[in-house]
Amino acid sequence: MKKDVYYYITKKGYKGGRTQFYKYCEHLAEIEMVDLPGNLRIDEYRDEKTKLKYHYVTRNQIFHYIWNGEDKSDIQKDDIEYIKKSFPVIQDLTKCLFQFRNIFEKKNKELLSEYINTYKDCSLNPLKKFAVGLEKDIAAVTNAAVAEYSNGFVEGTINKLKIIKRIAYGRCKISLLRAKILLPTFFCL
Repeated sequence: MKKDVYYYITKKGYKGGRTQFYKYCEHLAEIEMVDLPGNLRIDEYRDEKTKLKYHYVTRNQIFHYIWNGEDKSDIQKDDIEYIKKSFPVIQDLTKCLFQFRNIFEKKNKELLSEYINTYKDCSLNPLKKFAVGLEKDIAAVTNAAVAEYSNGFVEGTINKLKIIKRIAYGRCKISLLRAKILLPTFFCL
């Protein structure tokens, strides 16, 4: 263990701190000169040739799989099959996400109405609420899906103005606030 190695070298005359020693060990492990001393008990220590004690898929890997699909996933095929079989909700989420992306790629109103009708009666409550929310604001959603333009630039500008106003609150008069808003637009690169 790390602390045993540290105590051994301090008996031999090492005068540095424990944190410094741990960082040096991590550096040596990064350049693959030594194995990093772990916090495992001796009976749990495993040789590199043997398999790992546990095999698992992280939540981050699952999110990456849902977002990017099976082709760009770093999860092994047998793990994907196990996940699909054990957690069918993940397969439903992946299908839902790619259908929604397809609406924006093809810019098709009919696909949007099919999507809303499909997921309005879904058994997953969050997807059901999402579809109902889309249906409530169908005009704006259809416009966003079909139109080439977006109001992102305007929203970003409004956000910048609100930040400038919040920073200058109570500290300046209207003339200085006007200068703070107008001058940055002339000096942007």
